[in-house]
Amino acid sequence: MSSEIERINAEIRRLEERKRFLQHIPRDDFLDGAVVTFKKRFSEDRFAKVYLYAAIKADGMWYTSGPKRNGPWSWEDLMRWIRGDLHTLRACTETVALTGRWARHENSATRSEGNYG
Repeated sequence: MSSEIERINAEIRRLEERKRFLQHIPRDDFLDGAVVTFKKRFSEDRFAKVYLYAAIKADGMWYTSGPKRNGPWSWEDLMRWIRGDLHTLRACTETVALTGRWARHENSATRSEGNYG
């Protein structure tokens, strides 16, 4: 019985931590085709090299530039990976939709109208 209580208490702590995290990240209001950029350090050293990444949303998931672990990412998982560098996250204000032989510029990555197909 006490091991079951310990397991439940551990799950409660995990869920409380996740809730705190989710309360402090931006919402994913982006449509497929949206692009965000961010900078990432792989060390706590303030002189560590900073890498610039881009991520694009496709089929509800996020895919990142870079040589490793490109996706698919859920928004929550992407935010966890960026975590310490979250302040560098920027949404691109223009996207280009490419289909077949045409390209169209959109004013916002979060616009819901228009033909993206």
